[in-house]
Amino acid sequence: METISVAELKKRLSDDDHDEVLIDVRDPFEYKGTHIEDAKNIPLDTVASAVGKLKGVGTIYIHCASGNSSKQACDILAEQGFQNVVNVEGGIIAWEEAGMKTVGGKKRMPIMRQTLLMAGLLILLGVVLALFVNAWWIFLPAFVGMGLTFAGVTGMCGMTKILQWMPWNTP
Repeated sequence: METISVAELKKRLSDDDHDEVLIDVRDPFEYKGTHIEDAKNIPLDTVASAVGKLKGVGTIYIHCASGNSSKQACDILAEQGFQNVVNVEGGIIAWEEAGMKTVGGKKRMPIMRQTLLMAGLLILLGVVLALFVNAWWIFLPAFVGMGLTFAGVTGMCGMTKILQWMPWNTP
């Protein structure tokens, strides 16, 4: 798998080669927040099912937030027979640190960090209230723990769904 720096990507994208595509494998929420101009959003968990869209493309540049998920996407495409896949080192974080332009809405805390923060605060609140107010508050952290367990087993998190509807998370 070939890797390139964000500076090299910028140079290659500025060439008028129309036989290439830049894929952003972050989730749609992060992509809406900020992305590289002309990047197509194909979340990591849908890369394998999106191979039909990429057939016939010359070079496929793949980036994510920091470079880890993009490596996984490159591996998935390599397993599907693509030989023209290039991983962008450092992802959009390196792109922004290099002072290169991004487009999109306002910068937001990633939804998973919001979910973890909210879960942690609810658990802490429940324990403190159980210790100092009423023992029945212990059910709050128990409920959050059950929700986290359900999310881990099924891949569906109700708290994340609720947080996505919050006003600070809408585009």
